[in-house]
Amino acid sequence: MSEFYHTTPKDKRPAVLGMTASPVNLKGVSNQVDCAIKIRNLETKLDSVVCTIKDHKELEKHVPMPSEVVVEYDKVATIW
Repeated sequence: MSEFYHTTPKDKRPAVLGMTASPVNLKGVSNQVDCAIKIRNLETKLDSVVCTIKDHKELEKHVPMPSEVVVEYDKVATIW
């Protein structure tokens, strides 16, 4: 990303980048200050602003949540 992003014309860069992994679950993040530094570094590298939600209820209004289905099987037959 860092190789190509800043060399791409601004009008051709992605306007929205969604991340499924947390950018702060990294080595070296042990407190809020470390977390803020990592986020600022990410924003600088991607010429972006990190946004998130405060209330997960708001997220649930717009994102379909998976439903869990448990399927039980008989014991596997012994082949040997």
